[in-house]
Amino acid sequence: MSANGNGHGKILHSRWWSALRKRSDPAGQDAAAYRRLALQLHLDLSQVGGRRSALLVTPGSSALCAHGSVAVASCLAEQVCRPVLLMDVCPENPEVSRILQSNGHRGFTDFLSDPKLRLDELALPTNCDNISFLPAGAAVGRKGKASLESVKAVLNAVEAKYEYVLLSGGSVLHDPTTLALAPHVGHVLLLVIENQTRMEDLDAAQDVLALCNARKVGLVFAKPVR
Repeated sequence: MSANGNGHGKILHSRWWSALRKRSDPAGQDAAAYRRLALQLHLDLSQVGGRRSALLVTPGSSALCAHGSVAVASCLAEQVCRPVLLMDVCPENPEVSRILQSNGHRGFTDFLSDPKLRLDELALPTNCDNISFLPAGAAVGRKGKASLESVKAVLNAVEAKYEYVLLSGGSVLHDPTTLALAPHVGHVLLLVIENQTRMEDLDAAQDVLALCNARKVGLVFAKPVR
């Protein structure tokens, strides 16, 4: 890890970022698919007056959600050449924060508890152009549903500062924080993992997202991490 010297905390070293992207697509075969998804997100989220945030979730718990989130965020930043914030919004299982060695750093849960905190002091810069990262927060592992007011305040704050925001969530069926966020983002991406996602779980996840009035839900098909 290296310090950037500008008072914004540590830089997430590119070797960790690159390693995570490589694990999400070991053969490079899915790179074009991620780029197409990023371009479609750009078109969907750039509509005037709409939310500029997307939430990547799974029906059941899976580490692939973290890898997919990084790949999509990277491709989105490359496509639009504008500031993108990747947020780990899964405090019960903060996979992105673990891989990027950011556990224990203040982040999402702290901001959710006190939206008056300065986002500049919480978001970590990276060595990748136009990408910043907001860890899950110091209070990882906490349970309970976030308040509607806090969720809206956090989303308003991050969308005011960044062109696009990608939230790496957890299981729609088991994570209350993910479910609380789903109705308030511009797009929910439901990750379907080959030979892992059960059809009954996928159906249940789609039903839950419909009941909570998620604005737009898209399915993303992915292969397991090897």
